[in-house]
Amino acid sequence: MTKCTTEKEINFCGECPEYPCAELKAFQVQMPHRIELWKSLERIREVGYEKWYAEMIEHYSCPACRTLNSAYAKS
Repeated sequence: MTKCTTEKEINFCGECPEYPCAELKAFQVQMPHRIELWKSLERIREVGYEKWYAEMIEHYSCPACRTLNSAYAKS
């Protein structure tokens, strides 16, 4: 997908007129937890990358110490 966005000179899949394409759908289907992919791309389209990124930092940071955690961290 990186190659595709580079060739099309776009920043992310949500900017593409072909969104959501077969390649992106195939990527998501490989691992069902990637359903968040659609939510993230739609949110970027709604509010822009900068605001979405700030929201993700807030969401994945520990409320006590502000350490940024992986999306795969259990707690």
